[in-house]
Amino acid sequence: LHLRSLNLPSKVVKALQICKMAFLGIIRVFFSLVFLATFALANIKVESENVSTSFEDLRAGFGPNLPDSGLSGRGVIAYPLDGCSPIQKPPNDLSFFIAIMKRGSCDFDVKVYHAQNANYKAAIIYNDLSDYLKKMSGKSYSDRITIPSVFIGNASGIQLLEIVRQDSGALINIYPNYDFPWDFYFIPFAIVCKCREMCVARREARLARANLNRLKVVKFKKGDEYDVCAICLEEYNEGEKLRILPCKHDPWLTDNKRECPVCKRKVNLSARDDSENPTETTPLIANV
Repeated sequence: LHLRSLNLPSKVVKALQICKMAFLGIIRVFFSLVFLATFALANIKVESENVSTSFEDLRAGFGPNLPDSGLSGRGVIAYPLDGCSPIQKPPNDLSFFIAIMKRGSCDFDVKVYHAQNANYKAAIIYNDLSDYLKKMSGKSYSDRITIPSVFIGNASGIQLLEIVRQDSGALINIYPNYDFPWDFYFIPFAIVCKCREMCVARREARLARANLNRLKVVKFKKGDEYDVCAICLEEYNEGEKLRILPCKHDPWLTDNKRECPVCKRKVNLSARDDSENPTETTPLIANV
């Protein structure tokens, strides 16, 4: 149902359209974050004779997803460390090897491509400048990548290098992480839902255009019973069009409530309230 087909005032239509766009926008952002959290996060756990520790990481935006059960292998420090040129192959045995490289200056997909060509089964790239994590993207080789890769921060990378240097048999386990900070994203989502609820309530509180059109419209002329607006106290001009409310008070409907601002009587000509019995004080014009 299109908003304009409801024959609402332009200000109401504009406000509802803004609420609609805000609501749809937050929905898109919310589900984008869910998608990112579900498919981009991962967790690295390192086990060696001397230490067992874990690191947070982000999966690359190219290459295959991590297996649901994760993957395990021996970590090997790449040479050259930045992986911007072809790297040395891992030891010639049947072990599953994971290349460890630093961010450096070339594209992420170039590094992973070199690790893949050197027969590594996965790649870990650490940020050599800070602990900031970003989703790795590529340009030239991203569609050729067949091994998974993840990105970790500087402190995690330095610690991982020290562990592997001290224990070449250290086992690295990389698991997909499906945890999602619902409380962090639920608050703004709830706020937008509340705003939408308020917009709808405000729209429903106004008098419908159909009911408004049922009200009698007269032209003011000097000598009429009322010559001043009861709300703004402005004098009526000759020939000015006036809507007559059933309660015989001045109109104040389009931008406010569906009731008279003076006596609070409901303005609804579509169905008469049988509980309201007419009295001697009931204006004759109420029957119009």
